[in-house]
Amino acid sequence: MITIRKKFSRPIIILIILIPLSILVLFNLTVSYYAQTAAENELLHIAQDAASKLSKMASSNQPLFKVGPSSSSMELIIYNRQGNVSKFSAIPETSFVTSEIAQLAYTATADLPIGEIGKFNHNGHDYYFVELDIQPQMLRDKAIYVSESYFLDDFVFAINLLLLIISVIVTIIATFISTRITTSIASPIEYITKCVESIKYDEILHLNIQNDAIEFQKLSLEINKMSKRIYDAHNSQKMFLNNASHELRTPLMSIRGYADGIEMGIFADTKSTAHIISEETQKLTTLIDGLLTLGRIENFNDADSLVSINLNNYLSDLVNTYNGYALSKNITINNLVTTDVSVRGNDELLRAVFGNIISNGLRYAKTTIDISATVSDTTATIFIKNDGEKITNQDKIFERFSKGKNGNFGLGLSIAKTSIEKLNGHIRAYNDQGVIFEITIPTT
Repeated sequence: MITIRKKFSRPIIILIILIPLSILVLFNLTVSYYAQTAAENELLHIAQDAASKLSKMASSNQPLFKVGPSSSSMELIIYNRQGNVSKFSAIPETSFVTSEIAQLAYTATADLPIGEIGKFNHNGHDYYFVELDIQPQMLRDKAIYVSESYFLDDFVFAINLLLLIISVIVTIIATFISTRITTSIASPIEYITKCVESIKYDEILHLNIQNDAIEFQKLSLEINKMSKRIYDAHNSQKMFLNNASHELRTPLMSIRGYADGIEMGIFADTKSTAHIISEETQKLTTLIDGLLTLGRIENFNDADSLVSINLNNYLSDLVNTYNGYALSKNITINNLVTTDVSVRGNDELLRAVFGNIISNGLRYAKTTIDISATVSDTTATIFIKNDGEKITNQDKIFERFSKGKNGNFGLGLSIAKTSIEKLNGHIRAYNDQGVIFEITIPTT
């Protein structure tokens, strides 16, 4: 495992070093090839020209040596039949050809055809040579052109030195830039990591990244949201446990008190006392059923159990279920949904949503509950409106155990919200000439 700084900086620095080195190597290979090719071509051209001129001189009995090289890096050497140097085309003191070079050139031509270029090495330097083809054949002389292959040495050395200096400067600048870039990437990540390690469930984290990168801004925003969700979840769990224990304790204490009273003979009318115990037991059962339902829905993850359901038909059947109770309270439920639209869900989740909201409306409505809907390409929005009193706890209405004036345990709307979220929808409530619950659910 390595740090993100090294993970970013190592490849960049290696790349920075390799690029100038590659340029340096390629340049030297190219120049070396060019120097060799140029030396061979020039040597061959001069040798052919010199051979022609020497042949004419030989046939006319003129002095053999009137043809010199066209470059200071080339030398024409005339040998006698014994293999000794007879003449140089330049002054021996200024020529690069020594007696050792001349002897090596003469020896190397023994196995090489006339007119073909050969090569030998002396003291680390390469030399190219070619024996001249002179007609008519001379009786006592042999002519060989020798060329230095390093006539570009000074130029190549200067270019290499320049490239090396440029490479060092570029490497220093690029390393500085890459370090700054790596730091600009690694520092925010290190800061975020340190902050995430210190997250506490009872505190809200506020990351403030001093970086203009959109990705880091989004990451810090999401971490802040996550911290807020953890904080809210902790408070919700804490409140849930407190409220649940209170709601469970109340009927249990009542049941125990009446049971102890019956046991001690305090109550003369045991029948009415037993009825109270039965009512409290029923309340306790309803509360436990609500908690079990909430827990079951929260843990719902069986997407395969979701099917396509006709919303209009489902709401019609559901309204019929509640009509009897509504009539007993002189409340009319109006199902105004006429659009034929299908949503993806199952009976338990949809009943937990619409059933709880209708039940809540029957508790607070004065005369009517109206159900309507609008449909878009991807969603259906259902509006359930009752003409009851306005909501006073709008920001907490969907929290667990958040009860209105006539509420029972405060679980119904929490179950409705959890259920609609499992269907990838959402719910909200607001006041508008009564109370409106707006439920949005994806269509199929």
